[in-house]
Amino acid sequence: MANSRSLRLPGGRSRTSGSRSIAFPAARREVSRLLQLASNPEFLSDSAAVVRRAQELGAPILEDEATWATAWPEFAERCVRPFIRKWRALPLLDHGHIAPDPRRPAKLAILAGRWGIIPVFPWTGQEEIVSRLREIQRAIGKTKKVNDSRIAMARWLDMHGVPRSAIADAVWGRKLGLRRPTTGAAIRALSPDREAELMARFVGRGLPYEDAERAIYRRARGSEAPAVAQVRVAIARDRAASRRLTHELVEPEGREPIEPIARLVSDILRADFDRDPQLSQLIAELRRALVR
Repeated sequence: MANSRSLRLPGGRSRTSGSRSIAFPAARREVSRLLQLASNPEFLSDSAAVVRRAQELGAPILEDEATWATAWPEFAERCVRPFIRKWRALPLLDHGHIAPDPRRPAKLAILAGRWGIIPVFPWTGQEEIVSRLREIQRAIGKTKKVNDSRIAMARWLDMHGVPRSAIADAVWGRKLGLRRPTTGAAIRALSPDREAELMARFVGRGLPYEDAERAIYRRARGSEAPAVAQVRVAIARDRAASRRLTHELVEPEGREPIEPIARLVSDILRADFDRDPQLSQLIAELRRALVR
């Protein structure tokens, strides 16, 4: 699925089995239980069934909150709540876990129009190929390939209210930076020059000396632990990428392609081969583009 909309109440938070205030030892036990579920064949099969039902309702590409708000009650009653009662967990949505398919990233990129074609003829030179490659990358955007399975697992654990420090430990193997440094440790790590710079900045903003000192302590400690920040940023970027992909699957026309042949192929592959009246027109356009 392109996003986890199907398991969120419309306009609200994810349905979770816990709160963000789980104590760390209890969080480790909960993470252990959830990770065991993630390797349970029956759990994965049940998760896949929920995903298929959501796909039948259009959840993978649905961006209309009003429509999904109408579909949600029946879907939740028939699919989500029975699943939660059985497993005490939300379904695992990631295709990499429930239905591994190495072709999926390329398939989604093609359907979203985020690809291009480099024609190679007997007379095509290396310089021309490299130049074309750069043009296509500028048009479709160059994305760094990341370990999607770890981020998907982190998102799933996060939906259950597992503290992000426990997620960083279980998913990324982080042993350091799981908690914010103490005030004393943060001040000891702060150089005198940096401390003087911060003091001058806060006092210059009109803060009394004592308030400026407290502001320096807060700045030195940071608002969250480094490992927690890693998890938060990874999940936020993944959600943004999912929203972008969803939008492109629904409205691929939003980005003007540099390669019209690739766009025509994407349009043909998205078409309903049994009922789309424009399919023959798209094929004719592709033929003209290739051999006009």
